[in-house]
Amino acid sequence: MNKTKVIAYLPYASLSGYGLRSYDLLRSLIELKSEDWDLSIVSMQFGRSPQRDLDVSDPINKKIIDQTIGGDQVQNKQWDIAIFCTVPSELVNVKIAKFQVLFTASIESTLCSSEFIQGCNSLDLIVCSSQHGANVLLNSTYDQRDQNNNIVGQLKVTKPVVTMFEGIDVTKFDRKNPQVFDFKTEGLDVTEENLFLVSGMWLQGAFTEPYSHDRKHIGTTIKVFLETFKDQKSKPGLVLKVNCGTYSHMDLDYTKERIDEIRKTVKGDLPNIYLIHGNLPEEKLIGLYQNPKIKALIAVGAEGWGRGIPEFICSTSKPAIVPSYGGVLDYIKPEFTLSVGGTVQPVHKSSANQFLLETAQIYYPDLKQLSAAMSQVLTNAKDLEEKSKRQAHYIRTTFTTEKMTEKLDEILKAHIPEFPKVVQLKLPKLSQISLPKLNKVD
Repeated sequence: MNKTKVIAYLPYASLSGYGLRSYDLLRSLIELKSEDWDLSIVSMQFGRSPQRDLDVSDPINKKIIDQTIGGDQVQNKQWDIAIFCTVPSELVNVKIAKFQVLFTASIESTLCSSEFIQGCNSLDLIVCSSQHGANVLLNSTYDQRDQNNNIVGQLKVTKPVVTMFEGIDVTKFDRKNPQVFDFKTEGLDVTEENLFLVSGMWLQGAFTEPYSHDRKHIGTTIKVFLETFKDQKSKPGLVLKVNCGTYSHMDLDYTKERIDEIRKTVKGDLPNIYLIHGNLPEEKLIGLYQNPKIKALIAVGAEGWGRGIPEFICSTSKPAIVPSYGGVLDYIKPEFTLSVGGTVQPVHKSSANQFLLETAQIYYPDLKQLSAAMSQVLTNAKDLEEKSKRQAHYIRTTFTTEKMTEKLDEILKAHIPEFPKVVQLKLPKLSQISLPKLNKVD
């Protein structure tokens, strides 16, 4: 049978949100379409994020590696479908297949760029991780003007936009899969019995009282933590599993400088902060989540999805302090979680870039609510324990990789067209005809 020819540009080896999304997507596509699609894959970089090697003892990982080709092999081939996992602005005027699909987290603020819209309109289908991301694409518009500055039209997304959540592999991220992380073995002399965890990339953004303007609000979390627990007799500690873009020595030094900058703004007897800078294997990361000293995750940044939050919750059934804004609203039930309210404020110039526009607004947590949520983890642990278990159960039963694959199948069936296939004709086999023997006539 002639298969549908599919090319996938995916950063599946990248240690980034887009990389993990791409990897899960590939596994689902191979499960669903290996019989129907002739799939070729181009492994992409995503920003400065480090790369990882796949374990080829896993048969699906081996298929991914075997089906990976070089970018130079893409040209001069006829592709029926192209699949991308990136930001839309990377795809302005890109046309390499008859039908093109983008998987994206969109943007965490209230407005996407005109390049995002142009990129979406170069495609045939956009699949967002969350409803927030889809809404931003659909609600962002720009006036189009002629050379005399007269409005002649409006730039907006005109292609279909749907959502598909990012599934959690509950065979790994589950409290029934216990893993070990030992602080001493990792070179950390942790003396506290109560620790809070922050995990993620500390993005650009200056610190100006009272906020740090990085999108994930890591700096703000550090500031509020220090102010909340300073001068207390029995202080908790803060574990930062963070970096500022890479795992280099320069990045390590820069991360420490940013921590020290914030510590200097707080007076008094301050709680300890412990930094884990390098990459952790998945088993150790789960072990860190499950370590009995870790009492809660703090993740109050604006997120297009925020996969670290559901992975932590599924691995532990512990509380998570999360924003009441953005992609997390798709899977967080506020009655079971420590949701922090806040306001949308203009994007600070120090964190603005080609994606996060100064003309947009973004979520900022309410500092008093954030502080109160931290305190509740220690003072209201018993009540939070039952609620956290319910939140974990909801995610484990609703947002798994299996459920994601089912959703992907629905989307493909609803939106991907059938492509003509070359069918080899099988002519009927004719029996040999016996002609009568004729006598020669003189």
